[in-house]
Amino acid sequence: MFRSAIVLLALSTVSVGAQPILTRAELDAILGDQVQLEDFEGPSVPGGLYLDAPNPLNSDTAPFTWDIQPGVTYSSPYWLRLYATFMYGDDSNALAGSSDVLITFDRPQEAVGLDVVSITANLTYHDVVTFYHDSEALGTIELDLPPAGEAFVGWQHQAGITHVSIREPDTPGWAIIDNVAWGLAVQTCQADFNNDGQLDFFDVIAFLQAFDKADPRADLTGDGVFDFFDILEFLGLFSQGCF
Repeated sequence: MFRSAIVLLALSTVSVGAQPILTRAELDAILGDQVQLEDFEGPSVPGGLYLDAPNPLNSDTAPFTWDIQPGVTYSSPYWLRLYATFMYGDDSNALAGSSDVLITFDRPQEAVGLDVVSITANLTYHDVVTFYHDSEALGTIELDLPPAGEAFVGWQHQAGITHVSIREPDTPGWAIIDNVAWGLAVQTCQADFNNDGQLDFFDVIAFLQAFDKADPRADLTGDGVFDFFDILEFLGLFSQGCF
């Protein structure tokens, strides 16, 4: 569950075509039924303790019982740990990294949201969350989290988010996140019509089905008419392949 907390928030480094997502409801509206949620609840961690995690952590490196979602990797400069925390009376696992945590997606995502967490009872955390498309910083959100606080941050960009950096510059070793959501990959090749990262016969079927239903995505000529010229356009794109 995403929660909210009273925080001091500042926005900076806003790229053209990028915008912050302010609530989980707004993120859910963008992702729809394609949402993937990482809640780190697979491992059993005793309350108040931690469990060392593989670094990098993903569906290939984690034990199968951890139920880490495919398509994303978590890493940190020195170590990753799963902490069992008590947030608002709820026992929950959170992922902590040494000074910062990097979330990297296999495919660029249109929108990403996550909870940034402070698990100590007496420290205020100053977290800096930056969303990237490759080397370009799309936007930065800075948070001052109260002790044992938690806040949602999110971002959307038309070119796609490739990775997210979460840093805690004032308290080294304590960049902590929870409940990461994504799941809407940006279509980077028009011929990859089912957007699965491969170019094959299933893309032809997906295009013909969309064409039959007069789906606007199948109007490849952009003239508002579904005709043979759209089919020719698709076949041309398909023969060119994806780069």
